[in-house]
Amino acid sequence: MTAAHAGAESNDEAAAAFGTAVQVALRTCLELGYRPSYFMQMLAEHGPIETTRQLINTAAPSAGFVRLWELGRLDLTVEALALRPEFASVFSESERAMAARRLRDYGYHRP
Repeated sequence: MTAAHAGAESNDEAAAAFGTAVQVALRTCLELGYRPSYFMQMLAEHGPIETTRQLINTAAPSAGFVRLWELGRLDLTVEALALRPEFASVFSESERAMAARRLRDYGYHRP
């Protein structure tokens, strides 16, 4: 196995794990009584990584982000998930910086 192949395989594993993390966060939202319908539609159409990229790269936070802020659960946002160390290879530095800035603007400090 070449180093490039090993890196791609590792990134595929991180991408799959990110998809799982998004599903766990979504289940938690549903358990809290919050049904993020538009987010669920985006996931069905674009998958977890592209959905996250689209949401992170908007000028303003999504309605779902604001709702999770109101619930005191910014930890469930795709921005927070994208910043987890195990997903660093999935998102670009600029995407991670935008996610961090948005979370910081809303008073969230990563554990």
